[in-house]
Amino acid sequence: MYLTPPHYAYVKICESCYNRCRFCAIPLIKGRFRSRRMAAVLGEIAALDRRRTKEINIIGQDITAYGKDLYGKMSLARFLRRAAKAARHIRWFRLLYTYPAHITDELIDVIAQEKRICRYIDVPLQHVSDPILKAMNRRTTARQIEDLIGRLRGRIPGVCLRTSFIAGLPGETEKDFEQLTAFVRRARFEKLGVFMYSREEGTPAHDMPGQVPEQIKRRRYHTLLALQQDIATHDETKTERERYNHETSVNDWQSEECATASPQQKKCQGNNRTQMHREMDVQRHQSRNRDQKMIQRKRRRQDIDQATERTARRWPPGYRTQRLKKYSVHSLPANRAAHEVQGRRHLSTLIN
Repeated sequence: MYLTPPHYAYVKICESCYNRCRFCAIPLIKGRFRSRRMAAVLGEIAALDRRRTKEINIIGQDITAYGKDLYGKMSLARFLRRAAKAARHIRWFRLLYTYPAHITDELIDVIAQEKRICRYIDVPLQHVSDPILKAMNRRTTARQIEDLIGRLRGRIPGVCLRTSFIAGLPGETEKDFEQLTAFVRRARFEKLGVFMYSREEGTPAHDMPGQVPEQIKRRRYHTLLALQQDIATHDETKTERERYNHETSVNDWQSEECATASPQQKKCQGNNRTQMHREMDVQRHQSRNRDQKMIQRKRRRQDIDQATERTARRWPPGYRTQRLKKYSVHSLPANRAAHEVQGRRHLSTLIN
């Protein structure tokens, strides 16, 4: 029985985590690291292939350590080769999650060479300051992380890197945090998540000295998010500009080729150009739809805010604005007239 739609599925290849980070409670909850037998996993993938599933998400807390407990060495690369070779209808294999200390050159080569493995790597780094990495028990250093990012970007063309960091681990100083922000600026990750450190009972980090105040953790959290937002916005604009320049150069090249081509060559070029234009039209249509949806959401928020202000002015000054927002803004439909009616109904209920 599958709980996902037929076009994609999740396949778990291991349980728990091979590494015991001092801030993490997963090993306490799930016990020791355990890999599934390769034959059993390949059998499940074969069944999904017969089901005409298009995308397989390979999941686990640390899939890069797959097979170390059963076969004595990291076996993810060998498993991916066998899975890709046996699958006929599966078009994508996506890897979630990879541990930075366990990513081998063999695995990088498999991702680069096998076209059906998505060039999307989710590698939680958590931090880059050596003292914090040591306190976390991450078994990596800042130099090793820099080298890993360089190898991934250099050997896997078009790779998309996603990572996550923890802000406010016990003992994190301003110097450690500045090193982290400088690294984020250099690495320019396509996707990045940030978490504020949360004390988990039973973990070594729970009783570590130098607990960071919540206010400082929150400030560092928002600083990293704002930094990544600037990077994402700049890179998105740059990508659009490069796409436009590429389309312009292709059109110029095709014009020059058509001037000296034979009738048969012109026919082939025309077919290729028609296919390329279709793909470009699809991309423009998708981009236009995203822009329109963003505009619609913005207008809807503005309408809700205006309706809320008008409704608030009709009631006595003693009414609490916070309750007005809670009961009228977030639960109102998009129609402006309905804002007024439903807002009054909630207010009448509160006041009476």
